[in-house]
Amino acid sequence: SSFISLGISVYYLLHSNTLLAGAFLIVACFLPWWDVYGNYVPYLQGKKEFSILTRYEAGAVVINALAVVAVVYATKNVLILLFAYFLSWTLGRLYFYKRALRMVPPRPERDTSALTYGKHLSLMNILSTIAANVDKFLIWHFLGAAEVAVYTFSLAIPMRASSAFASINRLYFPKVAEQNFEDISKSLFRKIFLLILFTLTATVSYILLAPYLFNIFFPQYLEAIPYTQVAAL
Repeated sequence: SSFISLGISVYYLLHSNTLLAGAFLIVACFLPWWDVYGNYVPYLQGKKEFSILTRYEAGAVVINALAVVAVVYATKNVLILLFAYFLSWTLGRLYFYKRALRMVPPRPERDTSALTYGKHLSLMNILSTIAANVDKFLIWHFLGAAEVAVYTFSLAIPMRASSAFASINRLYFPKVAEQNFEDISKSLFRKIFLLILFTLTATVSYILLAPYLFNIFFPQYLEAIPYTQVAAL
């Protein structure tokens, strides 16, 4: 991912677009450390330390949010804001990575066969990272930065909600995997029904509240309202 970002940075620099060149250079510099120090998440999952994981992930989000808000009030420079975003995330992940290893020390024995598996996961992660961001890159390239902002804000709340559901699944699935099929099947359909009911209620509520939320929190991006309502579906 870093090499791809670096190549894109060079491409835009050769085309005299210093803003995009600088942005992708920042991404290229931070991505390796971002991924490495983010490994405390699967590590704590594997150790089944879900309460610690939840606190650490929440702490990383708070650190990032405080840093970004502080920089937004201090400057409107996009590159400085992007740098602060990646720096705060990386430092937050570094802190919780080291803390996770202290709180839950790894076993001394090593499984050498896991190296090949790790390489496959790394390749899959590169492809997923590209897939997750190619839409923003194409919109920025063909339509401009303003359209990217509208697109990003339209997805902001739905994507946060999706991440919350993913976190619940990450915490719940290991516990379910330890149960036998008979115990799971007794309550499975009831839980699926409750989940669908909750999801539908949350979706409809957000669609109805989106105009008011954007008027309060994102008044400069009101044109994103119909897009965020569609994204909620």
